[in-house]
Amino acid sequence: MAAANKDVKVCWMTGNYTQRFNLIQQIKKAIGNHELFSFHEEDLLSFVLLQIEQYSCFGEKRLVILNGWPEFKGQKATAAKKLLSVLSTLTNDCFVILNNLKYDSKPFKDPINKIAKVYHFAESFSVPDASRLVITIFEDKDKSIGQDDASLLVSSVTPYFGKKVVDPDRLFLLIKKLEHFIGDRKRVQKEDVMGVCVADPIFIVWQLFPLLDAGNVSKAINLVQTAIDLTIDPRETVENILRPMIWRYRLLLLIREKNAQHASPDTIINDLRSFLKLQRKYKSMKFHTQMMPVDKQSVYSPDAIKMAILHSARYERGHLLSIYQALGEASLKIRSTNSDTEAIMCIESVIMLICKMGKIDTFSFLREEYRYV
Repeated sequence: MAAANKDVKVCWMTGNYTQRFNLIQQIKKAIGNHELFSFHEEDLLSFVLLQIEQYSCFGEKRLVILNGWPEFKGQKATAAKKLLSVLSTLTNDCFVILNNLKYDSKPFKDPINKIAKVYHFAESFSVPDASRLVITIFEDKDKSIGQDDASLLVSSVTPYFGKKVVDPDRLFLLIKKLEHFIGDRKRVQKEDVMGVCVADPIFIVWQLFPLLDAGNVSKAINLVQTAIDLTIDPRETVENILRPMIWRYRLLLLIREKNAQHASPDTIINDLRSFLKLQRKYKSMKFHTQMMPVDKQSVYSPDAIKMAILHSARYERGHLLSIYQALGEASLKIRSTNSDTEAIMCIESVIMLICKMGKIDTFSFLREEYRYV
């Protein structure tokens, strides 16, 4: 809620960085010429309050920004009371912005609501709200984006496991990137959305998996080629796509093996959670691999395992074993060649194998390591 007085000299804002930054820029522009004082959490509250109370040496307006709570002694309630006292008696030339000062206390919030304009911006969006926001932002700029394309854009910054919430700052940054990508055009196309999202290999991979599960080889290869066309280093892009594929098909293979042992879903989850990530520690050219704690560094999260259990029935055990072998061969081949073309042929051979266009030996020559005689 914002104060009704237009002459108010205090602004309190919390929430995502992007909207706070934009509002600060608007305030600076509205004030005009001014001296800027910016304080942070390492500054002393007593010094900050002293600076707020002083007059400008140059006869100009002063803008004081508190980025978080300054350091203080004693209880926070006492510090908040001192801050409120100073803010209630500001000089005519002074404006104060409380930038992301978080304090959920009624004795602080009630007085601040009376003397300040208050903005509590969102710290996260639900997926539907984020999609609607994308459409609204483009409409405000006299441009349009379809619902499906807006949802695709949002999905690129939505976690694939766990709570489905969208980081506002990542979304606003992606929207800005899309605005620059389309230029003066009024209509956003799906190709535009893909063009700004393909830089993230994780996005490509999670768009790729459903196509592979459905056996849609042409769309799968086209998606990978789109990502490669918009990258500087095709080999690096192929490697970045292969790594999550190895992670996923290894998981599917392990689940199918557990199913063959008639293990329950809960048993499968508990067993696969015991697979630990490896941390590399090295000195000079000698590498040492150390296991990390399971509770913090498990390779597979429960949500990832649950999702994989649903998809594992689409693949036979023998087929998964061939896929896993081909992925390993492809990974070795790409690291042994400097040819972008061979790297692309490598990943395409794996896609064809996954989509059952041939057996593992059909395309194995594309994945063979260099042999020097």
